[in-house]
Amino acid sequence: MKSKKSILSQLPELIADPTTTGSELEILKHAETRRQKGDNEEGIAFEIRTGLQPLAIGQKPSPKVVDFLTEIAAQYLGMGSRGNIIF
Repeated sequence: MKSKKSILSQLPELIADPTTTGSELEILKHAETRRQKGDNEEGIAFEIRTGLQPLAIGQKPSPKVVDFLTEIAAQYLGMGSRGNIIF
């Protein structure tokens, strides 16, 4: 199982991938900026999920972003539920 940090460390690769769409890039670049600043990883993952999920429903997301979103969802299952504090 990958650690939380290793999942978020995939951001530069996804940003550089030519198949990543403009809408996805905007979300991923913002998340990478936050990651580099050392922001809370769970908060970053939550932001990625909430940003990418509507895109996944409304348009066809790039394959690598789908895999990444699946990993984020698996790693942070239950984020935002009672008892989890997101900053």
